[in-house]
Amino acid sequence: MSSIHSLLRQANCIRPTARLLPRNTLPITSRLRAQWQLRALNQHTRFASTAAPPAGQKKPGLTNVYRAGTTATLAVGITRVATVVVFLASSTLYAPSFFFSPDHSSWLAPVFIVASAVPALVVILATGPMVHAIRIQIPDHVRRSGKEALRRFSADTPDDTKVVLSFMRFMPWPQTRAVAFANLRRLRPSFKGGISNLELIPQLAEEAEATRKKYPLFDAFLQRWLARFYVSRDQKKDRSAVPGVWDGMWQQIPYAGQDNGHVRVKRSAPRPPQKLRPPVPPRAAIGRP
Repeated sequence: MSSIHSLLRQANCIRPTARLLPRNTLPITSRLRAQWQLRALNQHTRFASTAAPPAGQKKPGLTNVYRAGTTATLAVGITRVATVVVFLASSTLYAPSFFFSPDHSSWLAPVFIVASAVPALVVILATGPMVHAIRIQIPDHVRRSGKEALRRFSADTPDDTKVVLSFMRFMPWPQTRAVAFANLRRLRPSFKGGISNLELIPQLAEEAEATRKKYPLFDAFLQRWLARFYVSRDQKKDRSAVPGVWDGMWQQIPYAGQDNGHVRVKRSAPRPPQKLRPPVPPRAAIGRP
């Protein structure tokens, strides 16, 4: 019996000593497992919502109404890149060889640089006003209504319609410019005015308008080379997304000088038609008893 009591006494002594072991002596895996379980219990579980997100109002996109064609765009772009490469190669390779050559005069180097820049300038001035694509902002209700609504929109386009022109002015890659439809004017191509048949009349503040009047020559130069474009009117095939819309809009653009240089009065875009409510049935007359 004494041996049994001694064994029980030893067991009772071992158990509390095992409980009083320091925390650092526990295995690392058990500590990590305990921390992970506590963290998982503290976090709130989020369930996926089956409700559809609120639909936001999307802005109407841009619709292509004019395309110059892939062939014309590639031809102009490749020609511009070729002239730029010729200018860079001539000014960095051939001009220094003439400058350091003992058999040639050093004055031939700047002459060679200027001569190599002539083709690039000619191509820029000749094809700078060319417009490659035109996109406009058509209201969604007009776009969804069909061809008749598009035809009415092109025949009576609001003046605040956004028009985005894509062109290559001085750079060999396309550039875009967003204008209002009310600020466009038609031009008659001539030897003095060039091939441009479309002009942009910018809306400026009073101070900017006064500055333009102080420097008429500089203003005429900027207006000629930065605000004039060329849109082909002899296309055999309309490659746009909505054929015929740009033709109707073109007829609404006045010629330059007809409105004395003033911007037309803006008409807001037509609002979408309101939904018709069902008629209220008449109430029955209440007779006297």
